[in-house]
Amino acid sequence: MTAVVALPAGHGLTTAVCAALAVSRASVLWHRAALTAPPRAVKPRAPLPQALPKSEQNQLLAHLCAPCFADQTPTEDFASLLDEGTCLCGVRTMYRILTAQGEVAERRRERRHPICQKPELLAEAPNQVSLSCVHALDCDSSAQNSVHQGGAVAENCETDGVHPHSGCFEEMALPGG
Repeated sequence: MTAVVALPAGHGLTTAVCAALAVSRASVLWHRAALTAPPRAVKPRAPLPQALPKSEQNQLLAHLCAPCFADQTPTEDFASLLDEGTCLCGVRTMYRILTAQGEVAERRRERRHPICQKPELLAEAPNQVSLSCVHALDCDSSAQNSVHQGGAVAENCETDGVHPHSGCFEEMALPGG
C-alpha cells in the first residue's frame, strides 16, 4: 500500500497498479491526501462546568491526606464522610484528584517470580548428556553444577554417595552416536 501511495499522481499509473495489486484506489487517494494535508491543530479541551474548582480540589486533597484518612482508600474515606454527614465529591473524583497528584499506587507487596536460567545443552559429542529427574536437580546442587560444567551427572553422583541408577537418573544417548 505504501508503495502505491508513493507513486506520482496524475500519470494514470494509480489505477493500473491498484488493479494489479488488488488495492482500493479510494484508499490510496485518501492516504495521499492525508500526507499532503497540513497537520490538524489540536484544541485543548475546555473544563467541564461541573468540575471541582482548584480551591475545592486542594481542600479535598488536604482532607484525603489528613492523618485520619491517609491509610484508607477513597471508598472508605467516602463512606466515613457520609457517616459524618458531609459529601465533598464522589469516589471516582477522589481517585482522579489523587491520581493527578501521583498519590495512587499499588500498596500490596507482591512477590516477583525469581529469574531462572534457561537450560543449556553443553554436550560436544555423543553420550555426554544424561537426564536427571526434577527431584535430583532440586535436591542435589552438585548434580546441577556438573550439568552446567558439562560433566556427566552420573559420575558426580557416584562420588557424592548417590547411586546413579537409583531410579532418579537415566542415561540418554544422542542420536547418531
